[in-house]
Amino acid sequence: MIRLLTLLVLLLSGCGGSEVTNNNHGYGDYYDVRGDSGLALRYSPTVDQNDPLARVSRYETEFNEVMACTGITAPPPMVIVKPNGSLRPYDGYYYPDPDLIVVEPGTLTVTFKHELVHYLLDRSTGDLDPHHKSYLFLKCSSHGVT
Repeated sequence: MIRLLTLLVLLLSGCGGSEVTNNNHGYGDYYDVRGDSGLALRYSPTVDQNDPLARVSRYETEFNEVMACTGITAPPPMVIVKPNGSLRPYDGYYYPDPDLIVVEPGTLTVTFKHELVHYLLDRSTGDLDPHHKSYLFLKCSSHGVT
């Protein structure tokens, strides 16, 4: 009888605990719009749908520019726009696996391109270069795309 009860407890408990889920780095997977390239963008509630920062084509264009500048291609990451000051101490972050870029609108163009360089380096080399040693940061984000 004790063996049967032990077996039932193990079967019902899943033999070792609950499964941990990522939930997209705590941000969730929902988005407001998906562009033609597949780039998923969440802008609400930070900006209104009529705001230029809510246009997914803007992010797709900048993504294509940075890919061309770096010479690295990859599928687009998900992008979330958060309120200014909410991501302190930085204005943006790149999170790998699943790929996610979170940015603030105040410095969007430079920050988004900077985080794209992290993303593309990670996708091509497996190293997102957290210490910014790659010349691609300067070439493709800090002073625009050349």
